[in-house]
Amino acid sequence: MKKQFLLFSSLYLLCVGFSYGQEAVATFVEYRIKDVGTIRIPVTMKLQGGVYKEISEALAKDLLTKKGYDVTGDEVIFQQKGLNEAKGDYSYARVMIGTDHGSPGEYERITAKLKATPEELSFLNSTIKKGLIESFDGLGGKLIRWDGVSIVLVGGRTALKTAYVRQIDTKPSVYVEMYQFQNYDRIHRLTISYRQNDATLWKADLEKTKNSFSITNVRP
Repeated sequence: MKKQFLLFSSLYLLCVGFSYGQEAVATFVEYRIKDVGTIRIPVTMKLQGGVYKEISEALAKDLLTKKGYDVTGDEVIFQQKGLNEAKGDYSYARVMIGTDHGSPGEYERITAKLKATPEELSFLNSTIKKGLIESFDGLGGKLIRWDGVSIVLVGGRTALKTAYVRQIDTKPSVYVEMYQFQNYDRIHRLTISYRQNDATLWKADLEKTKNSFSITNVRP
């Protein structure tokens, strides 16, 4: 595993917020993300961050479901619908796709099978965990559970997975899993999170979303 990726991963600390509830779903919409690839998102989630947000709301629902959407931006965020509405049934779910740009050859090629020695994984595990704990301390939060780092297969590509449960103040705890994909001169990040108490609402659908993620922008 390249040293640049080890350093980047150890410094990249991710915290995510809280919001509102939805029912479990089985219908998905495909989004084509410029310079990244495609992903399928449950219809109970909406685009919160990305250039095409305003256009999506103007299109017919049946067109959305059949045709999908084109989205641009280095940080694309999907959140559950109803976030800004006054509701008593609180929940939280979010899917984030981000890209961090580097130099040509700084990272492994997306087509390569990502590998790491036990020593490298141990370094990443301890460094990322320590950084998260320090980050949460500054936010009045804490790390509830640490599932560690591992190398997994997502959409036919190998990725570095980091998973944990965190809590901010007295708010409900949230399960987070982040996948990092090396792509020659950039790193793509897929982060999925949901309130732990709402796992029955989100876990199965967001597992399908994760498995639908396909990186088509293969760098030279």
